[in-house]
Amino acid sequence: METLFPPDDEPASMPSMPTLRGGSPDSLGRIDHYDLLCKLGGGGFGVVYLARDTVSGVEVAIKTLHPLLKHNAEEMVLLREKFALVSRLAHPNIATALVLHPVRDINVFDEAARRELKLSPGDSVMVMRYAPGVTLSKWRRQFPGGIAPFDLAFEVGRQVAAALDYAHAERIVHRDIKPGNIMVETVAAEPQPLDHGIGKARSLSAPTLRVRILDFGLAAEIRSSMSRVSTESGDTSGTRPYMAPEQWLGKKQDGRTDQYALACVLYELLSGAPPFAGVFETGDPMIMKSAVVGDEPDEIEYVSPATNEALLRALAKEPKSRFPSCSAFVDQCRSDSGSQPSVVPMEQTESGRAGSRSGTMDSSAVEADVLRRKVALARLLSTLSADDRADAGFMSAISEAETEAAAVDEAIKLDKFFAAAQCLARAEAALERLRNSKAERKRQAETERAAREREKAEQEEKARLEAKRREATGPKPGDVKVVEIVPGVDMEFCWCPATTSNAWKSISGGDDFFWMGSPKDEFGRQKDEKPHQVTLTKGFWLGRTPLTQGPWEIVMGWNPSYFQKTNWFGLNPRTISENPVESVSWNDCQDFLKNLNEEMPVSGFKWTLPTEAQWEYACRAGTTGAFGGVNMGWYFDNSGDHTQPVAQKEPNSWGLFDMHGNVGEWCSDWYEAYPSEAITNPTGPSSGSHRVFRGGSWCNNADFCRSACRGRFLPGNRSSSLGFRVALVSVQ
Repeated sequence: METLFPPDDEPASMPSMPTLRGGSPDSLGRIDHYDLLCKLGGGGFGVVYLARDTVSGVEVAIKTLHPLLKHNAEEMVLLREKFALVSRLAHPNIATALVLHPVRDINVFDEAARRELKLSPGDSVMVMRYAPGVTLSKWRRQFPGGIAPFDLAFEVGRQVAAALDYAHAERIVHRDIKPGNIMVETVAAEPQPLDHGIGKARSLSAPTLRVRILDFGLAAEIRSSMSRVSTESGDTSGTRPYMAPEQWLGKKQDGRTDQYALACVLYELLSGAPPFAGVFETGDPMIMKSAVVGDEPDEIEYVSPATNEALLRALAKEPKSRFPSCSAFVDQCRSDSGSQPSVVPMEQTESGRAGSRSGTMDSSAVEADVLRRKVALARLLSTLSADDRADAGFMSAISEAETEAAAVDEAIKLDKFFAAAQCLARAEAALERLRNSKAERKRQAETERAAREREKAEQEEKARLEAKRREATGPKPGDVKVVEIVPGVDMEFCWCPATTSNAWKSISGGDDFFWMGSPKDEFGRQKDEKPHQVTLTKGFWLGRTPLTQGPWEIVMGWNPSYFQKTNWFGLNPRTISENPVESVSWNDCQDFLKNLNEEMPVSGFKWTLPTEAQWEYACRAGTTGAFGGVNMGWYFDNSGDHTQPVAQKEPNSWGLFDMHGNVGEWCSDWYEAYPSEAITNPTGPSSGSHRVFRGGSWCNNADFCRSACRGRFLPGNRSSSLGFRVALVSVQ
C-alpha cells in the first residue's frame, strides 16, 4: 500500500527543481492557494505532489483521492470524520495532517501534472505538512545487507514508539506502521562551544536523526474504504508483512496492533528482513496468514538473547501477551544495547586515529567499538556448524571471515585499531553474505514447500470436486447394474454406497459409519457379535441374489449343487437353474472368481467375495434391526427342507434378495473376534483356520438368519446349506 508521502521506489528527499531567471521555483500550476512544485510519488490510491501554501509559506504535501472514493458520498463523510480526528494530533514525530481541502480553482498548466491529478472543482485533496528526509526503507539501504547499527535502529524505534504511545493515549491507532510510512531526516550537527582556556572554539557534535510517522490513521482508513466500494479482494487495513495476527483474522485492533508492526520494523532493521520474509515471497495469502497466526518468528542470530526475547514478546500472537506500551517494548530492547554489535563508518581510516579531525569517531571510541565487535565476531564464528563449514556454497564466505578475523587480532596487537575496524567490516560483510545465502536457501526451501503444499491442496481439492461430481452423477443406493457374462446370460448387481457419501449420510442422519454387530438384548445373539463402528470409504456392487446354478455351470462346466435333480422333493426342472448354487467350498468360490477376472473382466472392477463388513452393511441397508426391515426369508420352518428359487421373498431397501436364509454366503475374511474400537475398511486378519459365512440357510432356525449372525467353516469344506454372492469392487 502506498503512503501519503513518497513511496519506497521513488526519491523521498526534496527533489531539485529547475529555476527561472529570477531564481524562484518553477511552478507546475496552482490548486487554489497551493503552488505545485514537483511530484513526490504516487500509487494505486492517489498521486502526491509537493506544494507551497502561498498564504502561510509552509511546504505541504497534497494527495489526491481515488475516483471510487471521492465520488462516494458516504465514504467521504467517514473519511472527513477520521481526518478531523487525526488532524488534532500534535507531536514532533508525527507528520501533521492539516486539512481535507475541497478544491475550487484549478490552474495546472503542466500537462503531465494535469493528467495525473485528474481534479475537478468539488473534489477533495488531502493536505499534509511535508516531512523531509527519506523513507526508512531507503535509509537502511546505506548499511551492508540493510542491517542498521543497533544504536541507530533503536533511536528510530524510540521516536516511533513515543509517537505511537502519544496517539494511543488519544485513542487513535495507526494500523499501517511499516518502513514506507516512516520518514528519517538526518539533522545537521549543531556547533557546541568549547573552552580550552586559551580562547573559545566551536566543535560539531555528531549528526542526529529525526523520525516522523506518515499517514497516521489515514492510509488504513482509505484502504478500508476502498475495500468497501470496490470489487477487489484484499486486506482491509495494513501491509501484509507488518500486519498483526488480529488484523489477518479480522479481530479488534488497538495500540498493541501498532506495537506488533513496530516490532516487525525493528526486526527488519536488525536482521535485514521482516519476520516470515520467505513466506511473504510466495504471494499466497493463505500461506501468509497461516504463518503469522500459527508460527513463531526465528530469532535473530546477531543480537543478544535478551533483545530476541523482547522482540518475540512484542510479536506475540495474543495482544494481551505484548508489552503495555510501545515505549516499554523499545526500552526493554534498548536496555540490552551494550551487548550488541555496532558498525564503524567505512570512511574512517588509520590517518584519522589521532583525533576526530577526519572522521566522526575519535580513537578511544574506535578502540572500544573494535573490541566489542571482535567479541561479537568470535561468537558468531563459533556458532557456525560443521554442516555450514562443509557446505560448498558457504565455504568462501566463512574462509574470508576467518581470515579477516585473524587479521583483526594482528592489527590490535600492533595497536592499529582503524585497520582492525576495516578488517572487521570485511569479516562482517562476509558473514552478511553467508547470512543472506542461508536466508535465500531457506526462502527457496520455503517457497518450494509452499508450492508443494499448494499443489497438494489443489490436488486434494480437485479430487474432492471429482468425488463430488461422481457422486452427483453416479449410482444411487439400490441402482441395478447388469453384466452379461455370456450372450443371453446376465448377472444383476445392486449399488451399495460408501458410508462417507452423502447418499449414506442422508439415510443415517449424517454419520459416516454404520454399527456392525448386535445389541445385547437382540434375540438369539451370540457372544462374537460385539457392536462396533465401521466406516467404508468406497461403494461397491453386490449381487442382487445369491449366485444361481446356471451361471456357475456356464463358467465352471460342472454343477456341484445337491439340490438339482427333479426327483429331489419334487423340484421343478424348469426352475432348478434359479436355485442358488450350493455345496461349494470357499476355495471353489476363488476358482470361479479367478475365471471371471481372467475371461470376463469388467473394466475398472474386480470380481470378488464381499468382506464380512460389506455383507452386513448391504444386508442392513441402513436399518438397525435383526432382519434388515424385511419379512423373514427361507429358513427351517418354511423352506420344505431344501433350497428355493431366488428372489421370491421381499428385497431389502437396496434391492437385495435372500440376504436372510435360503443358503449361507461365503465372505472373503478369515474368522476372528471383533475389535472394540471403530475401524475403517476392515478385511479381517491376514491368516486363520476358518473362513466366515453369513445369512443363515434353509436348514437353520430364524435366529441364525439375523443380519448380525456369524458363521465359520473350513475353507475346503462343502455343505448343501452354503453358497455365495458375488461382488464387483472398484480397483481405482
